[in-house]
Formats: sequence, C-alpha cells, structure tokens
Amino acid sequence: PLRECPHCLSTFRDPKGSDGPAAALSEGAARALEAEARALHAALEAQDGEEGAFEREESFVSFFFGETKDVVDLCVTGERMSAKRSTLRACAGSPLASQFDDEMWAQATTTSPAGGGGDDSDDGCVSIDFSAYCFGKVVDHLRLLAIAREGDRSALAPPQVRADQRDNFARLVRYYFPGQEDTFIGAVPSHFALSGFNVKIDTSKAPGGGAEVAVCSAATAHCCAVGAVVLPHKAVWKVKVKSDSGWGLVGVIGNANPDTHWSYKDSTSYGWAGSNQVWLAGTNIKNRGGWGTWEANDEAILRLDLGGTKPRLIMWHKRISRIFTIGLPERQDGWRLHIGLHHDNINHMHLMLPSADETALVQ
Repeated sequence: PLRECPHCLSTFRDPKGSDGPAAALSEGAARALEAEARALHAALEAQDGEEGAFEREESFVSFFFGETKDVVDLCVTGERMSAKRSTLRACAGSPLASQFDDEMWAQATTTSPAGGGGDDSDDGCVSIDFSAYCFGKVVDHLRLLAIAREGDRSALAPPQVRADQRDNFARLVRYYFPGQEDTFIGAVPSHFALSGFNVKIDTSKAPGGGAEVAVCSAATAHCCAVGAVVLPHKAVWKVKVKSDSGWGLVGVIGNANPDTHWSYKDSTSYGWAGSNQVWLAGTNIKNRGGWGTWEANDEAILRLDLGGTKPRLIMWHKRISRIFTIGLPERQDGWRLHIGLHHDNINHMHLMLPSADETALVQ
C-alpha cells in the first residue's frame, strides 16, 4: 500500500505488504515528518506574529515620535520637551498650528543658524514663554486629539489642571487657541442652563477644569435656581458651597416654575438642605439616612440615575466621605437641577463638571 505525507509529498511502499516491518517503519517516518511539518508551521506562525507586533510597535513609535525632521525641540521657559510637528498642528487654524505649518516651518528651518526652530535659541529649540506645566498639558491633549477619530474628538474630556496653574493655563489657551478654548477648557453642558428666581447666575469658563456656573442670592430670604432643560439620564454634576454654612439645598425638581421663595416645598422637590433637612416631594424628613448639613467649602458629586427598577438621586459628599441616596418617583416630564439659597445662610454656590475620578464615586 502507498502512504503519502501531505506536507512533504513523500511516498513510501512496503514491498512485503502492510504487515511487515517496512510498513511500520514507513508509518513511523510519516508520523515523524508530519510532526516536523507541524512544528515548522507553528514556527512560521510565531514568526508572522512577531513581525506583526514589530510593525505595530514601529507604527506606534513613528506616530508619536515621527522622523527626526518632523520632531520639534522646544524650550518652554527653560524646560526642554519635544513633540511632533503634526501634533502641534492638531488644532487646525490655531496660531500654534500656523506657527508650525509647512510654509512657516520651511522658512524657519531655512533662516535658523542651527537649522531647527528658527527662534532666538542658539541650539535650534523653539522658545515658548509659558508655564512648562501648562504647555505640557496642552501637548498631551493635542496628542489625544491626533489619535482620536474626527467624530470622537468632542467626547474627550478637557485636561485636568492644578488649581494654582489654572489662570496660567487659561492665558496660554486664549493665546494659542482663540475661538477653540472649549477644546481645552470645556463648554457649559446644555443641562447646566439655569433659570434664576431672585438669584444672579454667572456662567464662565473655569480654567483647566470644564465649565462653572456661579449662583448667588439676590433676595433677602429664600431663592433658587432651576434647570432650564430636563436632565439627561445619568447626568452628573458637582456643587461647591462658596459661602458660610447654614441653609442651602442641592437636589432636583420637576416643576420648571416653582414658587420663588418656597421651591424646596414644591411637591416635585427632592434634595439635601441645611439643618439636617432632606426634602422628599416637598416634605422635610429630618436626618434621613444620617444626613447632617452643608458647611462652608463643602463639595458634593451628584448623579441622576433613571435606569434600573427605580429612579434615584445619588450624592457623594466629600467632607463626610459617604454616599447618600434619594429614591425618585417615575416622572414623564423629567427632572431638573435645583439649587436653593438663603440670603443670611448659604448665598453662593458653584455648579461644575466633576473630574473622571470624582464621577467614578457615584457610579
């Protein structure tokens, strides 16, 4: 009988028939050759995998570092850093992108004594007269923008900047990205729009941390701010008490036009107030869930959860370091932000977007 190894196409014949020692020998040889062929095939697959990994690594390195001629050496107030020219041009139309576009860069490298930045540096570095910390934040965010697909750019959270550097960061962004500040500082979410009832509302950009809305009392007693639009499912927001401790309320409300002075007593009002008050459907349930009061400089993260079996409002309180929860009824007309103030107590709060780490506290 004939035996054929499909890998090496070798043919063996046992002259004495299939029962002789030659048959056993040819069968053993075929198995050995098949095993060797399988090992060779596995080695080739492993090599292909290694070559693919090398190509991916090479692509990754090329993306971030590029060819030497595409890498810009920067001197940022005395600190050295490097970035790809394409990264620095990620925000099309910005002054920073224009500084490193093909035409300007060609002129700079032609006139520069060192053949580099074309600036006043003797070693070819481009001088940047802004905080190295802040410019580094900008470059990191530009790299993320370069990686992201066009449709995904708007979903990128703005950089998180230290409080002591936020003013510097804002100046840098205004200088290099006029008209594109939202990319780096953040825009006011639509559900942060508020209707004021005897309050002053100041919407401004909070440097380096997203949008901030300041709500200040303009009355002699109770007053409030209510969301101008319905909150989306899983909406998350942060509040800061910016004045003395005492009475103030943070929560949600269904009524878009509550009584100016008694919004917290509205039948659709739910939230946490000063003096151990927890308002449920306009009724005060004192100390519910162990709640205490608001104090000066308190911060809290809130999330509206409309999923699951029952809607609820979740709050993580920073000073107390714990979660509080209020169950909400089903409501077809939706829920709105609700901030209550009192002229002689808490008369000033800020509303803003929390960081990613803060948001995780109420997930």
